[in-house]
Amino acid sequence: MAYGSNPEKVHKLLLNIAENIEGIEKDPAPTVYFSKLGDYALEFLIVLWVDNPKGQFIVKTKINKEVYEIFTKENIPIAHLPQDIHSLEKLLNK
Repeated sequence: MAYGSNPEKVHKLLLNIAENIEGIEKDPAPTVYFSKLGDYALEFLIVLWVDNPKGQFIVKTKINKEVYEIFTKENIPIAHLPQDIHSLEKLLNK
């Protein structure tokens, strides 16, 4: 998540998402860790077990969709790398 986000709120939302996605085992229960103060983002890790290893990508897709939808609704910015684009023409004409 972007710097400036509330880590406690993010943690609770991620845990709620993981606990309510079909295909995720209840025991052991999903766990969320605030894993890193990254260069451009607050990084979280969701640890979980799926009930069917073949369905892991379906579960991951469901989690990503839910995170995007809920974070958009809650106005929690998702971090991205800053990118600056410079025009070579403008640099050469200075």
